[in-house]
Amino acid sequence: DILGFNNANGVYVPSNFYRCYKYGDIIFLDELDNSSPSSTIVLNSFIGNDEDSYYTFPNGDRVKRHSNFRILAAGNTRGNGRTESHNTRKKIDEAVMQRLTPVEIDYDNRIEEKILVDYPGWYNFAINFRNAIKEIKIGGWDGPNYNGTLTTRDIEAIRRYKTDDSFSDEKIIEYEVIENKDVDYLNQIIEEME
Repeated sequence: DILGFNNANGVYVPSNFYRCYKYGDIIFLDELDNSSPSSTIVLNSFIGNDEDSYYTFPNGDRVKRHSNFRILAAGNTRGNGRTESHNTRKKIDEAVMQRLTPVEIDYDNRIEEKILVDYPGWYNFAINFRNAIKEIKIGGWDGPNYNGTLTTRDIEAIRRYKTDDSFSDEKIIEYEVIENKDVDYLNQIIEEME
């Protein structure tokens, strides 16, 4: 996916990454913390190098890094491996992590407000719920907690359930809020919300 490959006829099939590197564009690597740690090592040759860098791709083409080439990567963890919420995530190699500049991006409540514009009670509940979860400390982590939070995807599902009248409020709470949370965690959330 990064370097491209030679097909069965020996013809090089370039990747989007190759094209971005050569012609100047942004490449977005989604779910980087869910990729194979050994495959992300190849990124070391591209992250943090200056504009005069070259890379030789599988077709033998020695390509100069375009001045507009940029890499953006996203993940659901800080790259240190699995968490309670994302238990299949893998630790990203330290050499890769040292070349990345992390930027933590929180939820934008304005998006949820627009999604739930016709359901202001649900919007207020969702934001209060999310803020309560952020305050609960889990596993020695001192940053904001997102374990079991209401995601933007969940908020969209709530809007759909309400618009379609497919679930009662009680069922929405059961499916989108309670989910698989244990009683102690739910009690902590309730306490924070109060």
